[in-house]
Amino acid sequence: MLLSTPIDYRLPEDKNAEMVLRTIQDRERSFERTYTTDLYMMFSDKMEDEITSTNELKHEWIDKAIKRLKKRNFIDRIQDEKDRRRVELRTRSEEIYTHMIKRDPMLFWKLIEKGHFYFIVRFRNSGGNVICPECGRRRPLIADITGNRAARYVVNDDLHIDVTIRHLAIRFDCGCGYSYSDEVDMFDPLTVEDFSRLHDAADNRRNPV
Repeated sequence: MLLSTPIDYRLPEDKNAEMVLRTIQDRERSFERTYTTDLYMMFSDKMEDEITSTNELKHEWIDKAIKRLKKRNFIDRIQDEKDRRRVELRTRSEEIYTHMIKRDPMLFWKLIEKGHFYFIVRFRNSGGNVICPECGRRRPLIADITGNRAARYVVNDDLHIDVTIRHLAIRFDCGCGYSYSDEVDMFDPLTVEDFSRLHDAADNRRNPV
């Protein structure tokens, strides 16, 4: 899937934030929206029909985790246009993977092996160097965008996403003799349409008023 994230997010320095982040990630993988109230329900022992007030669901540690994640630019908070009390949470995969690669340099190659490249531009702009898988030395990564084109990604019969596809030329050369080069088409996450509008449009097509 276009928006899937191949490697689970890891934030070992903050277990509560990691739990929240992984929950949002799992819902995004199935193309579902995540609201703060969803997290309250998910981490609550109470059944939905037992709830008489939203105050019963409040979890201070969830609020603190969301605040930390937002401060680190790992998630976006988007207010629901129909219900201003509901705030949707979405991950910023490029930011998270760039952070993870700095802690686990070989993750760069694991993502490449799985055919995921959309994090590379953000990683390059952060000034991150790549560790050679052969000798372990750090070397700069060359990644140039050589072209753009519009594309339509079909999610299912009722839903499609219009995005911008960037043609990316990647090259990595190490003094030990190891080299890697490839040219790939990757989508620009910033051009993905709003989840809420996509869902609403799909619902309207399936259930016309």
